[in-house]
Amino acid sequence: MNPTAIPKAKGMVVLAEKSATSVPKAGMNVDANGIFLNGYDPVAYFTLHKAIKGNPSIKSNFRGAIIHFTSAANKAAFDKNSSRYYPQYGGFCANHLRKGELVASDPTIFFTYKGKLFLCADASGAKEFRSNMDQNIRSADEEWVTHFGFHGNPPLR
Repeated sequence: MNPTAIPKAKGMVVLAEKSATSVPKAGMNVDANGIFLNGYDPVAYFTLHKAIKGNPSIKSNFRGAIIHFTSAANKAAFDKNSSRYYPQYGGFCANHLRKGELVASDPTIFFTYKGKLFLCADASGAKEFRSNMDQNIRSADEEWVTHFGFHGNPPLR
């Protein structure tokens, strides 16, 4: 409809602005297209100890999000044991979360601790979080409960 005709039709105009980050999908850091971790392969963090973009043709639909993988073997590993590879806090920045802020992470800024994957928004935040890991994990865990109402990562299946 032509905007100048709206007053004559007694209609309503609703303006919507797309936000810079998407609304969290069930506690997952997804982009506007529903892609988890900006397309990075969650298994590669553990097997190759690197952040590697997955192949969009090798994917899983997981809890309403799309996860890309670098290989069929990585997809199979994730599909078999998602809790082993799924990042803490749904892939949101661990350091910001401990401060009560839900911020998207940079999937290339990561570390593992006690077999768990943590992501941060920037290198300085990762350094800050790692300076007192156990206390910072406790703080982030408490905030995670506040934001999403469950302990640890969301139920995976």
